[in-house]
Order: sequence, then structure tokens, then C-alpha cells
Amino acid sequence: MKFVLVASTPESIIPFRGKLIRELCNLGINVHICAPFTNKDSSIIQELRDNYCVDTHTTPLGKAGTNVLSDFRYLMRLIEIIKLVKPDIVFCYTMKPVIYGSIAGWVNKVPARFSMITGLGFLFIEAQGIIKRGIQFIGISLLSFSLRKNKKIFFQNIDDKKLFSEKNITGKNQLTCVVNGSGVDLAHYNVRPLPSQPSFLLIARMINNKGVREYVEAIRKVKKNYPAVKFSMVGGIEENIDGVDLKDIQSWVLEGLVDYKGALSDVRREIEKCSVYVLPSYREGIPRTVLEAMSMGRAIITTDVPGCRDTVIHGVTGLLVCAKDSSDLANAMERLIEDEKIRATMGQESREYAVKKYSDDSVVAEIIAELDI
Repeated sequence: MKFVLVASTPESIIPFRGKLIRELCNLGINVHICAPFTNKDSSIIQELRDNYCVDTHTTPLGKAGTNVLSDFRYLMRLIEIIKLVKPDIVFCYTMKPVIYGSIAGWVNKVPARFSMITGLGFLFIEAQGIIKRGIQFIGISLLSFSLRKNKKIFFQNIDDKKLFSEKNITGKNQLTCVVNGSGVDLAHYNVRPLPSQPSFLLIARMINNKGVREYVEAIRKVKKNYPAVKFSMVGGIEENIDGVDLKDIQSWVLEGLVDYKGALSDVRREIEKCSVYVLPSYREGIPRTVLEAMSMGRAIITTDVPGCRDTVIHGVTGLLVCAKDSSDLANAMERLIEDEKIRATMGQESREYAVKKYSDDSVVAEIIAELDI
């Protein structure tokens, strides 16, 4: 049996899908991976080939752009690869791979086509301006067309599944299921001692819908009362319609609000240095960074929105705040700054919740069962 996995970023493959790939290979399945590999990804390619025994194929994906010609080239390349491989299954995750991978699999009459909705992002965030709304309309139309070519759709939270059904993005008789995100490697992200002083961390792509600006504005409020508290931010700059400008980030650093670390391949050291993890996102599938911080025993502050709220038991493992509300976020931060005991207790509860619900072993077993391999 041949299996094609269509991914958007090379660096996400092993952390997010490594356990699934390994299990598929253990079942004797020949796995092929399509992703926008470049020269800087040579070590990832080598590891995938040597340690996971998969074949890799390079695709010209501009994952955040709106260039029609670029997207067409990406679709044609996927059609070419799938025609060459002749897989039995195509499995796609993240928006552009889902849209164009599903279409490419359908064009090539692949028997079983599956997609995983890992987050809705820009397409489902309220947009200002006719251009942004037009892009959203086209994107959602393409998404609906492509998803209807799938055998089954995987969702990471019940809210997204319900939304797709209500908006007729998925078909009336479409097979769907909900799994607990991508899971987390509980041994890799093991519990680490809490720092004695309160400190906060955000890990996200530097885009507005991750709540980056609300995080900074909340820091500005908190600093008035607690000037010595440390705040950090990790994540790559994204040149897309929703991206945060590097100049803004540099100005926040110069203002003394936040320590910006840029993009990191291994975030464990930064999580270890924080006592509270923060993600003020507008909407998620199941946020992987929250799972990582939970697994390492950190209290969580995140927004009461689909995906994010699934990861936190309010008042037990962390705190839920209103989206796009820097004042509510600042109040939650100050509550945890003032109470060392609750930070520790919530961190312990977070780890237990991650073990109970988000182990990657159990999530992968559920995915393979739903694939009916």
C-alpha cells in the first residue's frame, strides 16, 4: 500500500506527523511526503529517509501567499507527483495542502482521500476591506469544493466540525470525525521545574490572529504594576496578509516590553524558562504549543475560542480569557503573578490533563483506526 502525505512546512512534519509516519511504516505502508523542501531542509530530508524510511517530493508551495499562478503551479506539481506515485491514500493537512492535495488526489482518482483541518486561520477571521473579504470568499469556496472530494474529514475540535456543517462547507452526508489535535510526545516534552519568579511566554507565528498584539498590549498594562516580570515571544516572521511587521516587533523590544527570540526549532528550553504559557489566539484547531507547555507542567492562559478552550480546564489547568481583549488578558496575567501556589498547582494539573487526553500514541492510534487501514 502507498500513502501520500501532503504537508505545508518541512519543519512541521517530524514534530507533528512523525509518530503517524512511523506507525504507518511499521504497518508495511510505503509513505511518500510532499512538502516545499529547500536546500536548508537537507537534514530533515535525510532524517525522513534514514530514520522513517519515506520518500520525499518537493512542491513549490507559497503557503501564505495569494498568488494565483503560484497556487496553480503547486496544484500541477501535486497532480504530477500523485500520478507518478499512484497511491492508495492521500492525507492532507493545513489549508493549501488540503485544498490542492484533495483536488490532485481526485484528479488522479486516488481511492481514498483524507484531510485534517488543523486550524481555520485567516479564512474564518472577520476581515476588514473588500480585498480581504474577496480572498476569504474565494478561499472558502475552493475549500468546500476540495473537501467534498474527500472520503473523510478529520477535525481537531467539535466547533470547527459544526461550523463547516452549518456553512455547508462539508457535504450533507460527508464522513467526519474529531481527534484530539496532533497529540504531544509526553517523554520529549517532560516536566521541568518551575522558575521561582513569574515569567510568561508566547510561541506562535507572528500573525495578528494569534493574538500577538493583544499579548503585547497586555504586557504594557501589566508592566505598570509589575515592571520586573519577564515576557518572551518565540516565532517566525510571516510575510502574508495577516503578518505582524518586524518593525513593530523591534519597537516592542526597544520599549522593553518583550524579549523576542525569533523562530526556534526546539522550544523546550524557552518553555522551561517560563512559569506561564500564553496563547491569545482568535481561533485554533488544537494548538500544539499549548499541548507542549501543558506536557512540561506549565499553567496556561488562552482564549475562550474554538480549539483553545478545548485545552484548558478553566481555574484548574489555567485561565480562559476573552479573545481580542488585552485587559482581560492582563488581569489573568496579574492573577498568576500574585499567586505562586496557583501557578504550581495549575502546572501539575496541566501535565495530568495532557497525559490523560493528548498523548500522541493515543491520537495516532485513533487516526489510523479512522483511516481504516
